[in-house]
Order: sequence, then C-alpha cells, then structure tokens
Amino acid sequence: MDQTLSDILALSGEAALLVRQGKIVFLNPGARRILGECTGVSAAERLGLDPAQTPARAYLVDLRIDEQPYILRVNRVSEGRLVFLQRQADTPVLLNDAFLYSLRSNLMTLGLAADRLRPAAEDQDGQEMLGDLTALTAAYYKLMRLSDNASLVRDHFEHRASATLMELDMSLLCHAVLDAAEDCFPDRAFVREIPAGIRLTADPRLVRQLLFNLLSNSLIHAEASILRVSLSETERQVVLALGDNGCGIPAEELPTVFERYRYGLELSGKGAGVGFGLTAVRAVTQLHGGTLLLESRPDQGTEIRASFSKRLRSDRLGGGDALCSMRELLLGLADCLPLRFFEARYLD
Repeated sequence: MDQTLSDILALSGEAALLVRQGKIVFLNPGARRILGECTGVSAAERLGLDPAQTPARAYLVDLRIDEQPYILRVNRVSEGRLVFLQRQADTPVLLNDAFLYSLRSNLMTLGLAADRLRPAAEDQDGQEMLGDLTALTAAYYKLMRLSDNASLVRDHFEHRASATLMELDMSLLCHAVLDAAEDCFPDRAFVREIPAGIRLTADPRLVRQLLFNLLSNSLIHAEASILRVSLSETERQVVLALGDNGCGIPAEELPTVFERYRYGLELSGKGAGVGFGLTAVRAVTQLHGGTLLLESRPDQGTEIRASFSKRLRSDRLGGGDALCSMRELLLGLADCLPLRFFEARYLD
C-alpha cells in the first residue's frame, strides 16, 4: 500500500479501509473501531458486499454491519477500492402520531367533499368549479403521498415499521406498475429487463411504494427520458434496479442522499419534493432484509439497486396482490402526473 495513502487514511477523521482483490488490506483507527482487526479477511464476508461489484468510480450503499446501519461510500483507486463508513444516527422525531392522524383525517374529508361536489359541477357544466376540484384532488394525492412516505420514515427510524409479508410474483408486480406509468408518460421510454416468474416473500404495498418513489425521482428530479427497470435474483436475494439517463447527482451531494429527511420540509432544488422519497425507499429495503446501492454520474444518469432477502417467511396465507390500481397510480406518481389525471372520481 502506498505510504502516502496509508498516512492520509490513518489521520483521517472518517472511518476508512482499503480493499484489494476482495480482501481487506488496511483499516485506519476509525474503521478498526467499527470492524475490529480484520486485515486479510474477505470484504464480502465482513462487510456483506464486494466493493468491486460495480466498475463505477464512486457509488453509495447502505447496509447493516453487526446489526447497526451504515452508509458506505466506495471510491475506486489505483490500488483497489477505498471504502468510507458512516454510522447512521437515529433521526429526531419528524412527525408525531397526532399530527399524522390529523393530517390524513382532514385530507380524507377534503377528498370526499370534492367527490361529492363533482357530480353537481358536471351537471351544471361549471368549468371553473371543475378545474378547482381537479386541482384540489391533485393536492389531496400529493399530500397523501407525502404522508405515506413520512409515516414510513418516522416508523422505521423509531423501530415501529413492519411489513405484511406474503408470497408475491415480483415480475408481475413490476410489469403492472410500469404498464400504468407507461400509459401516463408516452413520451418517456421504459426499458424492461424483467424475467418472468421471479417470486419473493414481501409486502406488495411497500414494494409498489418503493418502485413508485424511484420512478418519481427519475421523472421529476433527474428529468430522465429513458428509464431502465431490471429484475434479477441470486440464491439469497432478489434485486430490483432502476437506471435513468437523467442529470445525475452532484458528487458533493452523493454522501447525503439517504439523509434528506434531516432537511425536514425544505423544498429540493428540482421538482416539488420534500426529501422523504429515497429515505422511504431505504426503509423498505431494510424492512425486507436488503440493502440499497446508488451509483450516479452528473449529466449521465443514476442507477439505484434495491435488494430483497429471500430468507423472509410469509406471515399470511394466500398470494400477494401483483396488480396496480388507479388509486395506487395516482398516489405513487402524484408529484409528476398532469392535472388531467385527477379529473375523475378515484377516491372510492
């Protein structure tokens, strides 16, 4: 190992290690406090992943080490892979139960009121009122989507989140969500690499929520015109990947993308997001015993790979719902659908 690199890592305030040919060859004091003395040990065995699994120069992955959550930042160097470890601290309480209950209760009241008023507005051909009701319905779905993501993030970090596990055809579920999205965005190219018959024990509602969040990020924040969705499996896991040809994530923002919940309700730079989407995606993967890997290049695009463990067992008889209803579509893509999709009654 180059002595200069060794000296820099030894003095660094970040926990870091160097992996060469799949083996850990150097740990600085910070990494040693986390991992113990494991020089010469397989990185896949100690970390749960091979840092060379992707040729990208830099990428981000979240996983658990000794049952504790960490974000790993991986950089390719001439001598191998440089891995920085950052412990994920518990989040402060974002929204309490009373606030979320009040928000959802009042939103439902508004949504039902809009549905009751719509027939009268249609009978009277009240175009101005119909336009207002459409905007109100769209706002209802956007706020409900925000509430769903915020609830999941809050419950996950307070260790209250749970998944309703059942046998699920992941291939059919992915196709159902993409069919719905494709119909809404005919000007975008949805490239699919989804073999038939990939099954998993998972929560279908949470899997749909994860996929919609990834699609929404690419459609709004990345401004992507091509979205590639793939599904694959190994002996231990199923991997769902979504890549796009969008604007990518600046290198200086990459280390904090999974921590955006810390910004509370501050609007992001692009689109009408408030920072819960990727954090909710991360929560879903962790609830399913998996990890999240993010690789992004400015002006070239982003790919996110979410893994799901095959070791989970169903706690409910019967198969999971692999369909995608209109309500789920409106909720999942509320931030990017044109207003015309909210003109009809879908609150039932």
